[in-house]
Amino acid sequence: MGDKLFDMEVEPLPALELKSRIKMLQSEMSKREIDGALISGLANKYYFGGIVQQGMIYIDREGEAVYLVRSGVERAKYVSPLDNVVSFARYSDIPRILNDLGYAIPGKLGFESDRVPVAVFERLKKTLGGIDFCDISESVLFARMIKSDYEVQQIRKAARVVDAGIVKVPEMLREGMTELELQAKIEYEMRLMGHPGGVRSHGWDQEFGVGAVLSGENGVIGNYMAAVLGGKGLSNGMPAGPSTRKIKKNEPVIVDMVGCWNGYYADMSRTFCMGELPEVALTGYQWCKDLQHDIVSQMAKGLPFSELTEWIFNKADEAGYGENFMGIGDAKVSFVGHGVGLELDDYPVVFRRWKGSAIPGQIIAMEPKLMFPGIGAVGVENTWLVKEKAADRKLECITNTGYEL
Repeated sequence: MGDKLFDMEVEPLPALELKSRIKMLQSEMSKREIDGALISGLANKYYFGGIVQQGMIYIDREGEAVYLVRSGVERAKYVSPLDNVVSFARYSDIPRILNDLGYAIPGKLGFESDRVPVAVFERLKKTLGGIDFCDISESVLFARMIKSDYEVQQIRKAARVVDAGIVKVPEMLREGMTELELQAKIEYEMRLMGHPGGVRSHGWDQEFGVGAVLSGENGVIGNYMAAVLGGKGLSNGMPAGPSTRKIKKNEPVIVDMVGCWNGYYADMSRTFCMGELPEVALTGYQWCKDLQHDIVSQMAKGLPFSELTEWIFNKADEAGYGENFMGIGDAKVSFVGHGVGLELDDYPVVFRRWKGSAIPGQIIAMEPKLMFPGIGAVGVENTWLVKEKAADRKLECITNTGYEL
């Protein structure tokens, strides 16, 4: 099989970038006296290995990382910047492979408790008997939270992908077409721009399509996952997203889509209408647009996310939108923004329990939205890069499609 068969049109992960990521985790491992770590999550294998393959990555606290590949070792060897890419068939092979490479069996081994199923963990414990296991999930998520220049470049390209779909909505949208039809047209444009067709989420028991087109009262239907927008969906097997409802004039059509490029995501929502929105929805939409700018201003000042979230929900209450903001009833969510990167729900989370503030290098999607029963949902979402300018934080919007109705 020729090596060039595995060449891709997207930019591969630079070797120096990968080494800096591994060194960052090794530094955290040293602080916690962790001898080695096994990386299993799909996004994390891409982050530390440069390609997603079936298997695990072993990161020694002081040595080179090892990609343990069960399937596709030839491709992994060609693509991954890691020098050590080896084939393995079962967990019992791991001690032998590590010994062959000159690594001692770790006394304390880190693993991702939020990625590894209990059954797999029990097999690892049985196979690697006598090892002290500890969780490194948070360490990995915090490492991924600050984006490098390379990652920012990929997310900018993901933003261009979602821009390409949403910018064409005004010429696509017509009375009588279904939500599903409009979504398919948007996704088509995004696929032509290089979207792979899937979206990774870190949250447990969550699954996402490329986005959602929701019209009229369907925009008020809550999600079965931790997301602001839900929708009716096409079946009770996946009760969210676009449906076969026909889009009408004079009602809100909210379009929430996720762009992807080279494994990285950008998130954007826009509201559309054929004709005129009901006054309450029009006023609410303008309030959401104004609020987003106010939020970004507060973030730029360094307001902790816990205080920022409290301030945002208080603003909604003061405006009379307390019952409408970020969902209705038990479908109301507690966050107003989330990180994006290799997963749609990267760190940080803008909610009351997050004590930190915006840090240069974070990329955050802010999404103020309102739901009006019997009318629909309105709102806006943009993806923002936290930059550093002198002593002040500065946020740059990287999703550029205009959001005037």
